[in-house]
Amino acid sequence: MSMRRLTLLVIDDDEDVRRALARFLRLHGYDVVAFESAESWLAGMTSVDAAVIDINLPGMSGRELDDQLRRDGRAIPAVFITAHDEARASAANRIVLPKPLDTDRFLEALQRVIASSDGAGPVDDAG
Repeated sequence: MSMRRLTLLVIDDDEDVRRALARFLRLHGYDVVAFESAESWLAGMTSVDAAVIDINLPGMSGRELDDQLRRDGRAIPAVFITAHDEARASAANRIVLPKPLDTDRFLEALQRVIASSDGAGPVDDAG
């Protein structure tokens, strides 16, 4: 029996960062769905196992998305990324990494949030 590949959500408004992250994660064995905004993902709510979310997004921020999902009982294990120091400092109870990403640290953080959610299953409307 083969293991199912995990599907990761990437939300970043910078197209170059979004593409690079998606490519990098696919090379490391993940399936990836990528969106430019929280709202564009919420419109279709693709089923995912974990997420990589930019904190500073136009419209709904990554933090606001996470808060909403938690309130709705649909929390996703996530690693947050940011180019802004103030966002890192105010992200209590969240793993927040600075851009540009240290790839080893990024993969370790991602594996840590995925492992911490074992048994929770993916976010999925069909449930």
